[in-house]
Amino acid sequence: GSSKEIRIWKRIIVDGRQIGTVVIQPNMQGLSKKLTLFFAIAALVLLAASLIAYFMSSKLQSLISVPIMRLAETMKKVSQEKDYSLRTEKTSADEIGSLIDGFNEMLSEIEERDEALRQHQDNLQRLAHFDSLTGLPNRGLYYDRLSQALRQATRTTQKVAVMSIDLDHFKDINDTSGHRVGDLLLKDVAERLQKIVRASDTVARMGGDEFTLLLPNVEAPENASLVAQKILQKIEMSILELQKLS
Repeated sequence: GSSKEIRIWKRIIVDGRQIGTVVIQPNMQGLSKKLTLFFAIAALVLLAASLIAYFMSSKLQSLISVPIMRLAETMKKVSQEKDYSLRTEKTSADEIGSLIDGFNEMLSEIEERDEALRQHQDNLQRLAHFDSLTGLPNRGLYYDRLSQALRQATRTTQKVAVMSIDLDHFKDINDTSGHRVGDLLLKDVAERLQKIVRASDTVARMGGDEFTLLLPNVEAPENASLVAQKILQKIEMSILELQKLS
């Protein structure tokens, strides 16, 4: 027989005499087929398990890792740029989605508080440099601009014109018509003065009924005189119109 065949034999002895022999010969070909089939099935199961693990890992990454990475990137940008309008995109309604919602809500609250703080600072800045009634630069801002204009004029030999304006008998207007009418007059005068001057000029309210004009880079004194004449005309018109209303 074939050298690959395995035989196990045993003699049968009864009363000291051999009465036969038992021979065991396994079917190796059938066993080989069974082993081949077993290993093939095991390989298929292992491959299927690997594919399932891969897809589950990819799905897990898309569900957890990617949103967490996006959240971390947004947090880093907010920290670096101080831009609280940034938001993280929500891609699911699970626990990760709830975490992103909470983070975005926190950014919204910070953005609102930051905007409120900025507006408060702007208001303080405006109160420090501008008149609350007319919106014109106040005394402090006027002197700052005057100092800059004088330094500029010194370097370039330009001329600077300064005009002081106050309203005659303004106290009588307050006494007879009331402070509301007086405030309306001051606001109207401020608007008319701003329409007369150039964008580079400054109209400031120094207090009460006193206004001051700063005209940098004036080519000739006659130009300042023309501005003064226009101012007198406009203020007279304002007073006449106010008298009609009152």
